[in-house]
Amino acid sequence: LCQIRHYMSSCSKFTDQSLIQRREFVKKFKHCFNCLSSSYSASQCASKYSCRLCNKRYHKTLHLDSDSDSNATKSTHTASVFDSPSEEIEVTSLFVSTTLRPRSQILFATAQVRIES
Repeated sequence: LCQIRHYMSSCSKFTDQSLIQRREFVKKFKHCFNCLSSSYSASQCASKYSCRLCNKRYHKTLHLDSDSDSNATKSTHTASVFDSPSEEIEVTSLFVSTTLRPRSQILFATAQVRIES
């Protein structure tokens, strides 16, 4: 990619490319998807490392969000305003759950509010 001798993951010409461009480059030049070496493919890679984001066998610079063990749910509800049942408001909520590391305790802050005009 560039003429400077360094790891490809440290190459600004590589890291400045879009994810699709980086993946295409690795495929086209037959680099290892796991360690980015140009000497062999991922099936021959002896590295014990994997993507830090999803633990799959490719380099973190090649991570696709769809590869994560994540679930996203979007729901829309219609609710009545407290004092005026004929008025309706739309409430949209987004819930995202992602497992990236070993499970640990996570606390979610919640609040109930009443909006009056």
